[in-house]
Amino acid sequence: MLSNGTIAIWSLPRQGSTGTSVEAHFNYWRLAGGKSIKKRGTGWRSKVADDLLEIGLLFDDIRQVDSINIFIPTLVNRAMVEDCAPMLADARFAQGIFNEVLSVTNNAPGAPHCVLLHDQNNEIFCRVHRFAASSRALDASELKITPENDGTLLTILRNAIDVCSNIHPLQKSYFRLRIRLNGSEKVNPFIKVIPPLDRYLQSGHEEIEYIDFRMNEARTLPSTIESRMVSERANGAPIDFKLIAFLTAVPVHSELSASSAPSHKMRLLEKTWEDYVNLHLPVGMAVYHWKREGKIVANPDTEPTFIPIKDFSAFVKLLTRRSSWRIVLIYLVLAFAIGLLGNITASWVQIGETPPQIKVKLTLTSGTRRADAGPTKLTPPAMPRINRVAAPASGATGDKLGNTL
Repeated sequence: MLSNGTIAIWSLPRQGSTGTSVEAHFNYWRLAGGKSIKKRGTGWRSKVADDLLEIGLLFDDIRQVDSINIFIPTLVNRAMVEDCAPMLADARFAQGIFNEVLSVTNNAPGAPHCVLLHDQNNEIFCRVHRFAASSRALDASELKITPENDGTLLTILRNAIDVCSNIHPLQKSYFRLRIRLNGSEKVNPFIKVIPPLDRYLQSGHEEIEYIDFRMNEARTLPSTIESRMVSERANGAPIDFKLIAFLTAVPVHSELSASSAPSHKMRLLEKTWEDYVNLHLPVGMAVYHWKREGKIVANPDTEPTFIPIKDFSAFVKLLTRRSSWRIVLIYLVLAFAIGLLGNITASWVQIGETPPQIKVKLTLTSGTRRADAGPTKLTPPAMPRINRVAAPASGATGDKLGNTL
């Protein structure tokens, strides 16, 4: 797996094409790392939920495109990829995605594999392609999935593109895929979590995590992917990005502490979006939205020049308060262990400060008992008995007195 979250998107133009423009819409649902996420309709709970990455591409003229390539910097299998067209058949979600008042026609005559979105004037806003499916997975005849450079290359093939290009009159065409990503930072290239070093010494702690999302950034792409993207795009008229929008939904208890650019808008996510992702979402989710548009430069002597978007990056730093019964239990166990260790250490210190007992061996030459000084009580030696005699008579000599002892 690559160490950065850089994806690549490019289109292979058809022979003799005249070029067109495309919008890219990215939604990143940050669902992992918090409370368990419950799947709707089941009693199963996931310890580490899947994050969701949605990629939508809106082409002005799909007839100029031969194939569409999407490189994801992590391994993805076919079961992890889902078509969002069935969800956009609900007008609530179509209006939320495009921020337009829209109505929906599903499986319209002449467009059996498309969801038609109509604007307020009842004109076609765009056609959303519905991918063919087999065995609960997207059919390989329309979406090719191959491992590439420690990542995965998703290719929307000509079969899927022709379904949209053969419908008349020509309108904008939209493809939207959802990719389920493992929520663990060890295998998710877009997420990095930085827990505090003292997290086990607190009943709750603040954890830093950031979302690092990049698109078509040449210096962080694998060299083979970057070379292939440049060579294939040069085979025909340019297919340029005129708008890139990035939206991330995070639990509301995660505070946005920094971002690469001021957000375009922010709001609370409505409860109805649980039907869109088919999950019981955490209570309260905040949505942050960034976008970047191509520039039109006015020229005094010629027509205005359009400068397309070459690459895009979004950096989002979140500060999340983590607290749970598991964290509290670990904190109490460690606090008890530290207290117990402190008491044991204090006891050792006290024992080490007690003066050592010294045994002294005494030999009593003037008595009849021999004993060792120690914990037993010593009996003092008997004092020598002194015989008192009468004072010598007058005239007695000193030698005579001394011999009486």
